[in-house]
Amino acid sequence: MQVIWERLLVGDPGPLVALFDALLDADLNRAAGGLLDDVAERMLLADEQIEDVQQAAEFSQAAKAALLNCCDGDDVELQKLMEQVQRELDESSG
Repeated sequence: MQVIWERLLVGDPGPLVALFDALLDADLNRAAGGLLDDVAERMLLADEQIEDVQQAAEFSQAAKAALLNCCDGDDVELQKLMEQVQRELDESSG
């Protein structure tokens, strides 16, 4: 620190500029680290949401298969309901 003061007294701001640059770099690195942490957290949340959607789609397909298995084709109303459900699934996924 004394070297900085001695050089400032003779009119050389170089060491002081270097000190401020180092402090600024440290602040920027901390800020960048915080941003990276935020991005990582958001990526984890997005992964969880993707898993939730995948599980919902799997459940939907299983429910559709169960309905198909219980329907022998004679029940027109049930068939219409299943077609409506399929259309809604197609619209929501497309």
